[in-house]
Amino acid sequence: EKRKISRFGIITLLNAAAIVLFFLILRVVPPVGGTEVAVLSDSLNAQWANTKAALQKGDRLVTGDSMTLNRGLVELVFDTGAKVVLEAPAEFKILADDRIGLTYGKVYATVPERAIGFSVYTPIAKIIDMGTEFGVKADLGGDTQLHVLEGKTVLMVGQNENVVNLDVEMGQAKKVSASTQSVTEIPLHENFFVRALN
Repeated sequence: EKRKISRFGIITLLNAAAIVLFFLILRVVPPVGGTEVAVLSDSLNAQWANTKAALQKGDRLVTGDSMTLNRGLVELVFDTGAKVVLEAPAEFKILADDRIGLTYGKVYATVPERAIGFSVYTPIAKIIDMGTEFGVKADLGGDTQLHVLEGKTVLMVGQNENVVNLDVEMGQAKKVSASTQSVTEIPLHENFFVRALN
């Protein structure tokens, strides 16, 4: 006797395979436009240069988009708990849920214990938080300043085998030269950064 295959069974099998394939694609392929990892928690006189619409308090921010703040101040809170205040003029990009890239401008980070490891990348340096509060200023020419007001950070300068790691602790400030990649001690300025918006 020949076995008959039901048309309903074939359709059911094809539908199940299509559903499994759809969920596999969702898991493997990252969403277009990045992943939501932070929220714009507050702003003061913010004027944006390159966003499709002006960002408002409560808007979710995604990884990968480069943003330029022409005027004002904004406060971002990452899902990990890290909080940053950016001062215009500034160009930045959210790189992940625990890091932000600063092309130029000023950023002040407040990092709770659960978000230790939060990092700020500039064109010539990387600052890794070790549970602290610190400010970073990146000039248009590439020079970077790091001011540590509480706790401790690790400052990384250079590339590949020539990377230099420096511990920068509370009360210390360093400047990295874009042209020479040299690190020098500078005076700490406690009032150089806006730390919070009220």
